[in-house]
Amino acid sequence: MLRRAQVSDLPRILEINSELDKDQWTKEKFSDMFEYDFPIWVVTDNADRIIGYAVYLVCLDEARILNLVISKSFQGNGLGETLMTHLMEDAAEKFAAKYAMLEVDASNLQALALYTKLGFRVLCVRKNYYTDKYLRDAYLMQAELPVA
Repeated sequence: MLRRAQVSDLPRILEINSELDKDQWTKEKFSDMFEYDFPIWVVTDNADRIIGYAVYLVCLDEARILNLVISKSFQGNGLGETLMTHLMEDAAEKFAAKYAMLEVDASNLQALALYTKLGFRVLCVRKNYYTDKYLRDAYLMQAELPVA
C-alpha cells in the first residue's frame, strides 16, 4: 500500500536508511522536508509496516526525485517500480510536472534497469560524484512524465 508519509513515520524511515547505509539522510534533513511539505511517500507491507519510501520536489515543470529506498529484504519484488510510477504520476497530476530527473550511482545496476524501464535516459555523467567510501560516478537521468 502507498500513502503519504507522516512525521511519526520518521523513525522507521531512518531505520531503513541505516540498513542501507544511507547516512547522508539525517533526521534533521527529513524534519525539514516534513516542515516544508515535500511529497514523501511510503510503501507498506500487509501489516502496515513501512518497507520503503521516496521523496521528491517540484521546481517549475521538473520533478526532482531526491531518494527512493526499499528495505533490503523487500527488494526485487517490484515495489521500487510501483513507488516510482506513483511518484511520476503524482508529480504530473498534482504539480503539472512534465519531466522527472534523478541522480543514480552508475554502479547500481538494479536501479539503472528500473529507471531505464520507466523511460529515463542518461543526460550526463558526474565523475566521482559519490565520495562516501569509494569514488563513484553518478548518472543524471531524465524521463518525460505522463500527461495529467
